This record gives sequence, C-alpha cells and structure tokens, in this order.
Amino acid sequence: MNKCSLFFTLLMVVWGGSVRLFGQIRPENDTIVEEIDTTLFIPENNYSYRYPFIDYAHNFIEWNQCDAITPFFSALGNADNRKVRVLHIGDSHVQSDFYTGNLRNTLQEIFGYGGRGFVFPYKSAGTHSAYDYATYSSGLWNYSRNVSREIKYDIGIAGATIHTSDVNASFSIVFRRRYHSIRPDYTHLRIFCKTDSVSFGVNLTLGNEVVPIKIPVFNSPTNGYVDIVLPRASDTLSVSFYQTDSTQTRFECSGLLIESSQDNGVLYSSVGINGAGYRSVLRQSLFEEQLRLYRPDLVVVDVGANDFYPAGFNEKELTNHLTRIINIVRKVAPTGSILLTNSHDLWYRRRNVPFTKNFALFVRKMAEINHCAFYDYYHISGGPYALTTWKKTGLAQADRVHLTYKGYALKAEIMSNAMLTSYREYIENSPDVLISNNFTTDTVDFDENIADSVLQAIPAAQPKSIVSSVLPKNTVVYYVVKKRETITAIAGKFNIANSDIKQWNNLKDDKLFVGQKIRVIPPVVVDKKASNTYKNKGAVTKKTIFHKVKKGETLSHISAKYGVSVAQIKKLNRLKSDKINLGANLKIQ
Repeated sequence: MNKCSLFFTLLMVVWGGSVRLFGQIRPENDTIVEEIDTTLFIPENNYSYRYPFIDYAHNFIEWNQCDAITPFFSALGNADNRKVRVLHIGDSHVQSDFYTGNLRNTLQEIFGYGGRGFVFPYKSAGTHSAYDYATYSSGLWNYSRNVSREIKYDIGIAGATIHTSDVNASFSIVFRRRYHSIRPDYTHLRIFCKTDSVSFGVNLTLGNEVVPIKIPVFNSPTNGYVDIVLPRASDTLSVSFYQTDSTQTRFECSGLLIESSQDNGVLYSSVGINGAGYRSVLRQSLFEEQLRLYRPDLVVVDVGANDFYPAGFNEKELTNHLTRIINIVRKVAPTGSILLTNSHDLWYRRRNVPFTKNFALFVRKMAEINHCAFYDYYHISGGPYALTTWKKTGLAQADRVHLTYKGYALKAEIMSNAMLTSYREYIENSPDVLISNNFTTDTVDFDENIADSVLQAIPAAQPKSIVSSVLPKNTVVYYVVKKRETITAIAGKFNIANSDIKQWNNLKDDKLFVGQKIRVIPPVVVDKKASNTYKNKGAVTKKTIFHKVKKGETLSHISAKYGVSVAQIKKLNRLKSDKINLGANLKIQ
C-alpha cells in the first residue's frame, strides 16, 4: 500500500464500555472468533468527544531532527512487507494496559496485526494482569520485580521474573475472548526462560487439549529463550513441568512473546510494572539482551514520574538514569526511534505535585539533547491542576494519579491521533524540525485527513442501506474502500454519482486505494410540500447562505456540509488559497 494512502485508512477503536477485573472466569472452550466484515460509518469528528481542557491544537509528536522519527515512520510506511516492532515501557498506567491496549488496537487496525506482544504470568509474581487476559497459578513460586527491594533473579523486558523449584507448580494465561486479542495466525510463541541442564522440561497445553506440547528446555541452546511454532492459535496457554533427571531442579521465566506467523503489521508490546521508574528499568539485567532479540523500530519511554513522586526532583539523577536507558537502546537498536513522553498532572494526599511540571520540561530538554522524538502529554492533557478537572469529568480516579477506564481510553485516543498527525506531516512535508513552540503550520489543515479515533459499526446482519436510520439527514459520512471495489460500485451503493464522489474527495480520476476513507454524503432530502409551495408562489427567491468558520473546519468540510464545491466557495469569497481563518463568515450561495 502506498504510505501516503494510509491516512485515508480506517482508524477503528472500540472502547466498548467498562472492564471488569473482579472475578476471573475461564472460557468454556478455546474457539477463536473470526473478525466480522462490516460496513463502517464514521462521524465527522477526529475525536469521540472534544474536552475543553485538552490542547488538541498541539496534539502531535515533536522532534528537533527528522532523523529522530524517520526509522519508525519509514517502518510504518512499509508495514505491508515487514513487521513493525514497538516496545512501550511504563509503570502502573501501562501494566493494566488500558491505554496502551487501545493504542495497540488503533495502530493494528490501520497497519496490520503483528501479534499480541509481551505477556506475563503476573499471578505467579504476586500482582495483577493486563485488562485483556487473566493469569492463574498453583504451587510454590518466588519472583522479582524491577521495583522489589531485593532482586533475586535476572529480569528482562517485562520487568519481572518468576522462579520455582516445585516440579508440580504451574501457571496459565487466559485471554478474555470479548477483546479478540488472539487472532488465528498468532502461532509464534517465544518463552524467555533459563535454558540449561538444570531446568525443568515444559508441558505447554493449548486450551482444553489433553496432550501437552513437550518442550525439553534442558536440551535447548543456552540463549535465554525457546521458540515454539504452535499448531494453532489459542486463547489459553497453560504451563506445567516435568523431569527426566534429578539434576533438573528449577524453572525461571521472564516473559512470553506472542507474534503472528506473518512478517507484517504492527507488533506493539507494552511492559509496565506498578511503581516503576527510570532506575527500575536499569535494574533489569536482561533488558539489553532481550531488547536486541526484540529488534524494536520504536521504543516509547513512558516512565519517570515514580522517580520524583511525591516529594523529590533530582534532575542530575534523572539525567543520569534516562541517558543510560537511551544509550542502551541506541546500542542494541541503532536503526530504531526513541519516543520520550512525560506524565499528566499528579496529586498526593490532596496536594498538587509541582514537580510534574519540572519533569515535563526536563523530558523535553532530554529529547532535544539526545535527538529523540517527544510527546508533551503533560501540556496536551491540560497542564497543572488538570487532574482535578479529569476527576470531575469521570476521567480520573479519586487519587488524582490514576485514570478511569474512560480516561485511559481518552489518553489512547489523543496519543494515537498525535502519532497519525505527525506521521501525515512527515509524509507530506518531511519537516526537519517539528516543535510546538516553533510550529507555524495551521493545525486546522491537519483535520481533514487525520483518521477518526472512534466509529460506529453497522452490523452485517442489518440491511446494507446506505444511510443509517440513526444518522441525521445530511450528515457527512465516510466509507472505507474494500478489496476490488470501484468508484462506480460505491456510488451505486450510496445512490450518488461518480462525479459526486470525485468532487467531495478532490479526486482527479476514478482510482481508489484499498482502505481509503472517502466521503459519501447522503442525498439531500427535498421537502416536497415546501417545493410545491414555492411553485405555487411562482418565482423563488434564492436565499443567501453564510457559514461562520469553526475550529477544525476546512473548505472541504464546509463544501461537503452544504453540498457545494470548494471552487464555488472560493469564487464567492475571492479566496486565492484553501486557507480560511477561524471565525470568518463565508458566503456559500
């Protein structure tokens, strides 16, 4: 797919209501649900809802040198031909995977499904799992997390390691089927574990199968992992152990990686531990080794707040720790990109933490010094005291540190839009510098082709009528081009002319791309009674119509709304270019 056409590709995120973490229910069977092909209608919004405290105008990824982001964006442009690997390192906001999971879903809907990424048997490590899977444990287990007071075992990318000397111990990972996290081609499994002669053998059971897959870990090369090609994808992975010799005395695991069998799409791994910070990442002795094996195109460093929260900000120490992390990433992934981000506003025992602002400025400075990409989430999310407003709006929890599920969904939405906004700017203009303070491009120009973050799906079982009965008349509607569809076929579906589609989408010819998002405005409904009244009265006086430009609107938006061409609006208002000013009164007819 041409990378420029990716901006017209569907951005589909199903926030899907609240997530229940109370009670863990095993699925009755192991069936994987295939994705249902639907006709999608996308409202004319880039966000599900615009909150007044979010700085949408500056919601983009920044860089001081284009080379900081080129490796990742180039990889995205070639996602049809090679897997794009992302590692998102975080703390408690990431361990639950609420926002990173939604971010993963967004990117994979657009660029393809490369796998579920890193998962971990958190129950054996004494902590909670991610939102889309539950973990179970039996027998005797010891563990180390990167925030533990004493580190007993070597820790890798996942931030934790489990250890057992009990051959009767076991653990299982059960994906909640309603989230469809496991797809049919997710059949490549890598288990990061000690591989030596004293390790137990592993029994890997898929779903409800009786006969396990035997993995002789004790005979594997001592490279710290074993690779398994599964006979089928499964939403339940159960691990138990066996011995063939009395010298086999333990099993030690630092995580599992689930990938698709195809070398394309996005593999987005989120790894977070409650309370983790920069210093925690540096305590992961296997981090460098496993990062080299992962081969990331982008590493998102989304930690640091716990290094100063609640009452201390040592910039010298923060600089030392973050520099060491950046150097490790650059050493093992020299062709990848690094994205640094900061924290939203934080509170501690009813008092605002002022160091959060210091941290935001610190991360910006470190990104500039180290030639990393930067996302200013602190200011985008509202800046100082913002979490009070988030709490009142039902987006933050009472501690004004953690968000609600709705809040994490919003965080994923604004961050995915930031990525796509900057990606589009990179493709179209390749700016050497893209910084908020120096950014002169009118951000209104971005709105037309930034993919929408939330959409309404019309189930396939419903009649494939073009205009949904729940949509108001004359609502602007988008349609996503499917395989082998022509402009004539789509025009026929929507009872409109080919020329209408070409005009509303500024198309020079009839060529369409698979996945392209095009405007398909419903036909204007004529009021027959009013029409007859006009006829009876004789000549009809045509009323002059004006439109006041609102934030985010472009000429294309306005022309589609009134069913007129951009050229007509420009002619009536003597406009020499497509740029329009906020608040301007434009003559429509």
